[in-house]
Amino acid sequence: MNNKIRSHILDLVKSNLNEKSLIIVLGESSRQFIETELKTLLVNNKDEEKIDGLTIKEIRHLHEDIKILFLNRLQYLFMYLTHLEVDNVSKTTTVSYDNIIIYGLDQLLCNNDEAQPDNELQTIRLGQLILNCFYSLPRHYTNMNLLLSIPFSEDENRETHILNQINSYCRYINGID
Repeated sequence: MNNKIRSHILDLVKSNLNEKSLIIVLGESSRQFIETELKTLLVNNKDEEKIDGLTIKEIRHLHEDIKILFLNRLQYLFMYLTHLEVDNVSKTTTVSYDNIIIYGLDQLLCNNDEAQPDNELQTIRLGQLILNCFYSLPRHYTNMNLLLSIPFSEDENRETHILNQINSYCRYINGID
């Protein structure tokens, strides 16, 4: 999965130079991975014209047009997605993105240190609430590309399987596919 998100970031940096993008990174492990990836993109100087295969124009695009939002709470994610939705409906749009990527949602939804009997139900409720809000954004913004990266980890347990099913359901009811 890490190779998949790596390729999406490189695609955003290299091929979509005229598009504004938002990458929402959830959880500490996801944050560490993204920060490491960005450092490896920018640290190695190959020559004066290119840095690790990136041109100066691509590096400028990475700094100006690709925003990364690190969140550690699901409530903040839901509030931000709701803000994006309401912002456009009220015609006071201050920020518009062509691409939105959410990375690490399963890490926050399925991170269960305590065994709770209603945990699966809570995962389903929160997952459906957040994903429905996420997939409703294209109704308010034209030409918006959405990408949800599930699962964060390579092992697929019961919770990530449920999250994948919720993802499919929310995509279906919002007419995305």
